[in-house]
Amino acid sequence: MAQPKFNRGDKMTSGKMRQFQRSSVSEILGSGMNARRTSNQMIFEQKGDNYRRSVDFGTFIIVSEADDYIVCNAYTTGTAAAIGSAINIAKPYLLRRTPFDGVTITFPNAQAILYTYTANDTRTAYDGSTTQTEILTPQYTVGELLNAVAGISGGTGVTVSFAMLVWMDINAGGRQWSVT
Repeated sequence: MAQPKFNRGDKMTSGKMRQFQRSSVSEILGSGMNARRTSNQMIFEQKGDNYRRSVDFGTFIIVSEADDYIVCNAYTTGTAAAIGSAINIAKPYLLRRTPFDGVTITFPNAQAILYTYTANDTRTAYDGSTTQTEILTPQYTVGELLNAVAGISGGTGVTVSFAMLVWMDINAGGRQWSVT
C-alpha cells in the first residue's frame, strides 16, 4: 500500500486517518499481510497463502478443565457477562497432559525425565534417581478470564469428539510447571 501524502495545513479527516492506519499496519506487517477492522477488533490475514488463515482473538470465562483443553464460555467485556454455549479451548502444548503422561523426554543435555500425571495440574518428574512433584502455577480456576486465539496455521493439535479445536489459550497468565 502506498504511503499517504500529507501536506502542512491539510485537514485531517477520518478517511485520511484510516489510510494512515492501513499503511502503518502494512508497513509493520509487510506486504504478505492484510489487515481489516471490524467494530471492535483488528483481523490480520495472510495474502495468497492457502495454508494460513485469518487470526482472531477472544476473551472467555473458564467453566472447567480437561486433560488437554479448558471448557469456557465466550465473554463480552462490554456487559461483563458470559455468552453462548460452552467452547473447548486447547491448552498450550507444554501444559497438555496427553503428550507427556507416562513418556520419557530426553533433553538436549541428554538428561531423560519420565513424567507421570496424577491430575491435570499435578505431575511427577523422575530422572532415574530423584522424583519431584510439579504443579501448574497458576492453576486454571473457574470464573477466570482467559485470552485465546483462533486461526492457527496447522491447527491446535487437540481433538475432542473427532473434531480439531479451533481456539487455543495464549497463556497470558504465564502458566508453567513448578516444583512443589
